[in-house]
Amino acid sequence: MVVIEEAAVAFRVLSGLFCVYKPAGLDKYVTRKRIISNLSSDLCELKCRPPTKHVFIEGDPEKALTVTVGPSYADMPEVVGPRYLPKDIICQWATHIGKRTSGVFVFGVGKGGIRSALKFDESRPLRVYHVSARLGQATDTCFISPFSKVIEKASYKAVRRTGIDRILAALQANHQQQAFQQIGVDPQSQAAYDLAVKGPIRPLIRKLPVIYGLKCIDFNPPEFTVEVHCINENEDFLAHLMLDAAMKHHTLAACTSIRCIRHGPFTFHDALLQKHWRLPHVLDSIAKCRDILKQQVEVKPQLQPIVPLNEEIPAVKGAFLES
Repeated sequence: MVVIEEAAVAFRVLSGLFCVYKPAGLDKYVTRKRIISNLSSDLCELKCRPPTKHVFIEGDPEKALTVTVGPSYADMPEVVGPRYLPKDIICQWATHIGKRTSGVFVFGVGKGGIRSALKFDESRPLRVYHVSARLGQATDTCFISPFSKVIEKASYKAVRRTGIDRILAALQANHQQQAFQQIGVDPQSQAAYDLAVKGPIRPLIRKLPVIYGLKCIDFNPPEFTVEVHCINENEDFLAHLMLDAAMKHHTLAACTSIRCIRHGPFTFHDALLQKHWRLPHVLDSIAKCRDILKQQVEVKPQLQPIVPLNEEIPAVKGAFLES
């Protein structure tokens, strides 16, 4: 844990990328506001600079005057307020995630952190999700929540694990073929093979979601969970993906939860829980993320992709969902 006693030193080194674990139901703007509020309050609790000096001239001008030097009342925190305000800290997310989605959320703080966040977003790293859904019903929002209305129901007794795996494999192959078509390369050509060896194919259009891996990791009807490797996605796309997979099996499904367990090289092990959105933990996370990115640059992309599709990623434990 990074321990800094001087507020000026802490404010100067508060620059870089860090990860937090955003709980479901918390908006991205509220998340950023809470982080900035915690950082500003923690900076004010550290040792700040003393008030500036002021020269006091007192006494009768016709007689002797006394000159004293003391702290300026116009520069005291009790008069002008705290030394560090939320507006003094600039913080921005690299790539946003939806309100219903929980999981890894990458932020950049400070001018250097904002630049790093933009570069990180431009590289379009893969994100891995655990998307859980419930068979047998469809809602107007494709999510099961108190604010969603069930619009249709269907039987799911004929749904089997093998059928779900077959449908997911077909969807994955279709998306990978579209990724090659977007860059104008024949999927059966040597050029496509050379590109695939270097790592996942990024389409030219940033708004086009592309899936690189789909795998059913839990099947307990009516509940099932799918692991999704993708880029350019959003929570509505993932929820509709579960509905489309169920409709191909002649049934319906509604999403119950979405968890982002990896964003590029950052996993939920690197993310800070809500109780750790404080200055010492953020500084420690900045140093840790800097080391992770440094190791990622040293590894050649053609030898090790950012997110290998054959890697098994454990499910998120319940402790990581607590705030």
